[in-house]
Amino acid sequence: MSKFTTRFILIIFVLGAFIGPFAAIVTIEKSKRAEKLVAEQQSAAQAQKEAATIRYQYYLDVNDRRNNLKQAMADAKAQYDELIKQQPGLVKEKQKTINQTVIKPVVTQKVVEQKVAATKSTSSTSAAKPKSSTKTKTS
Repeated sequence: MSKFTTRFILIIFVLGAFIGPFAAIVTIEKSKRAEKLVAEQQSAAQAQKEAATIRYQYYLDVNDRRNNLKQAMADAKAQYDELIKQQPGLVKEKQKTINQTVIKPVVTQKVVEQKVAATKSTSSTSAAKPKSSTKTKTS
C-alpha cells in the first residue's frame, strides 16, 4: 500500500469516527424534538377536546336547568290557578257566622212642630265701591 492510500483510509476513518457520532446525536435530537412536538400537539388536541366536552356539558346543564325552571313555573301557575278557582269555597269554609244579641238603650225624642209666618224682607246688601283718587302727582 502506498502512503497515499494509507493516509486516505486514515482520514476517512478519523472523519467517520468524529462525524458518525455527531450524525447519530443530531438524528437522536431530531427524533426527540419530533416526539416532543407530537406530544405537545396531542396534549393541545386533548385540551381542546376537554374544553369542548366541558362546554357542551355546560350547555346541556343550562338547557336542563331552563327546562326544569319552565316546568316548575308551569306547575306553580297551575297550582295558582287551581287555588284561585278554589278560593271562594275556602273563604266560605273558614268564615264563621256569629249571632249576638246587642242591647241598645232606648232614646225618646220629642218632636216639636212650629209654624212660622213667612215675611218678605226688602233689605239688600251691596258692596262698597272703592273711591277714585282725584289727585295726581306730577314731577
